[in-house]
Amino acid sequence: MLDLSEKSPCAGMLPATAGAMRLEEVNPGPIWALAPNGDPGATDALARLSTLDLQTMPEGATARSHIGHMMGHITRLGAEDWRLMVFRSMASTLVREVKEAMHHVHARHG
Repeated sequence: MLDLSEKSPCAGMLPATAGAMRLEEVNPGPIWALAPNGDPGATDALARLSTLDLQTMPEGATARSHIGHMMGHITRLGAEDWRLMVFRSMASTLVREVKEAMHHVHARHG
């Protein structure tokens, strides 16, 4: 029998942590968003994956940019809060690349 029930694109992969940073999936409604959750280091981790000048990006701004090797949208929600959006088919790649960047930042800064 075919199961067509709704499933999260990041099912079983999140949440993920590295030191004080936390990567979690949130459901804002009809779209899915993946966002590092407000802890120190999120901007540094994302800077490893994007060529945008994230330090100067104002709160509420959204930009289309590479995130790792994928195209996506990056939205600044707060000082260290970001929303990352990529195609659903790239969710597992996004999780893997952001987790790796988080661990590198944590290893470097503690």
